[in-house]
Amino acid sequence: MVLTTSNAILGWGRRPLFENYRLALLNADGKTAAEIVCSQTTGWYERAGKDALSLAESALRQTDIMRKFSILRMRLEFTTDQLERMDGKKLFSHAVDKGWIGSAMVRNIQLHRIEIQGNQAEGYVKNSPNTPAFHFIKEKANGNSQWKLSLVKSFPLARKVFERIISSSGMEEDQWIAATLTTLSKKKVDLKELYSKPATQ
Repeated sequence: MVLTTSNAILGWGRRPLFENYRLALLNADGKTAAEIVCSQTTGWYERAGKDALSLAESALRQTDIMRKFSILRMRLEFTTDQLERMDGKKLFSHAVDKGWIGSAMVRNIQLHRIEIQGNQAEGYVKNSPNTPAFHFIKEKANGNSQWKLSLVKSFPLARKVFERIISSSGMEEDQWIAATLTTLSKKKVDLKELYSKPATQ
């Protein structure tokens, strides 16, 4: 295991990898953010986009809250033609550009310690020194090995956050989804239609 500070490792350009990601979110720079995250992360968005096109209601209702919410939001925001032309990188980039992946959670975060084990690394913040806040993996890109931010490894924690928010809201899950989509999109939301129908033509 290698212990280091975030300023000394996981470089990406002239700045540490996480700092580049933080700045990309703060500047709503989806193109840069999509280059920083790992292929598993953009792959998650690509599969969600395909599910937004074709997943049946019965199967959609069985998925976890984070994936379900993402698929329903894509169905609300995109047409079928738009989704068919977007791969995972484009969907992730769009999510950052439009603030779907918010900057609030990273605005004041600085990693003070990174633990590296082979091709994987975990980043820690001062107020939670025993639980990794972010995960990194080294993967090949353009013939070279590069460190990438692995958001998918943080998704189990994100799902728990979703569940806590819904529980504290006092609403049923579908009520919360409909209310949140309405607030975020400023559109009238027919949740029954979104469940039963893929992205609009």
